[in-house]
Amino acid sequence: AAGLLSDARVLVGPLHSVHPLALAAGAPSCGNRRHVSRLQTDAFGDLVLVEVGAMLVGKIERTREPGPVHKGLELGLFHFGGSTVVMVADAARVAIDADLVANTARGLETRVRMGERVAASLGAHVETPSGVVAR
Repeated sequence: AAGLLSDARVLVGPLHSVHPLALAAGAPSCGNRRHVSRLQTDAFGDLVLVEVGAMLVGKIERTREPGPVHKGLELGLFHFGGSTVVMVADAARVAIDADLVANTARGLETRVRMGERVAASLGAHVETPSGVVAR
């Protein structure tokens, strides 16, 4: 999504596996090295991006300076191996794609490639004085 990217806050930690089998065995990946930033978008509202360095990933390199970004623009890279990016969104603004929801319910990972859709915008919402969300 296009938007305005904030500077990343670096949270230093160890490098545990983020594979589901390792997580099920108790690997504490919630303490892994992370970069946390905010992406302000018109379509989805504010998104929080958490880039998680995992076992065999020695470094997360942010190649993009804070400022405007567009879909498909590189934000950074993981050195040596793979890792994961966690995206946190306002549930009132985003509909997660059905295949991701179904696979997650079955305890399965879903391979997502660069540029693939993972969710749809439910549009802008407005808080009314009664607290009801209107679209």
